[in-house]
Amino acid sequence: MFGTPHFTFLPKRAGTPNTPRLYGQPELGTTQKPNNSIRLDTLRWQKTEDQTKVKFEDFFSLLEDAGVNIFSRYQDEEIEDFEQILTTIPICLRDLFCWEMQWPGKTQRDKREHLISSAILERISRGEEMAIEDYRKCLEMRDKLQNAFNHIKGKADAYILLSAQGPAPLASYGIGNPFYGDVSSSLASPAYNLPILEDCGLPMGVQFLAHPHQDFELGRIGKWLVDTFLSVPAK
Repeated sequence: MFGTPHFTFLPKRAGTPNTPRLYGQPELGTTQKPNNSIRLDTLRWQKTEDQTKVKFEDFFSLLEDAGVNIFSRYQDEEIEDFEQILTTIPICLRDLFCWEMQWPGKTQRDKREHLISSAILERISRGEEMAIEDYRKCLEMRDKLQNAFNHIKGKADAYILLSAQGPAPLASYGIGNPFYGDVSSSLASPAYNLPILEDCGLPMGVQFLAHPHQDFELGRIGKWLVDTFLSVPAK
């Protein structure tokens, strides 16, 4: 397998003044095996490479063998409803970024436009085209996402999804589609991306999410996953 991740948890005193700190102790201490976990497919599942899907499915079998109960959209209507709401992320998140980045973006563009990629320039231009009503609509959509996430709180100790839809692309082709990573950004949820699997000879990340302010508990679960599965030979 690949190198073992190291877990360090920031103490409560860390953080920006007047903003919420992380809850929990400076040291994770003992690991925590999740009793129940929820599998999330998200919008990108249909475009995920077949080999990556197989690796992911096999991982759930390993989790169940270890005594973790797995629930998904196929057993719970509320999870299915949440999966449907997750499909709205591309509609709002990109415009949120475009609106909020336009001011620092324009400052940099005015100084050194030739050093900025065409993709970033397009986002700055999109932000300039938007009206404040467009931005407010995006905020409302994000609120609905987070409210839906809170509605299923308590059903599981963690949520499990992929980190990417396939192996890393060649460097000249960018870093791949970010949608799996967009989920935690939209939900304001803590997330760990653990390289505990392998795909085409490269580390394959599995992503674990929890609800806001559950960073410490999720860290203990992540530590259990690393201790348990990094010793399992890659398939």
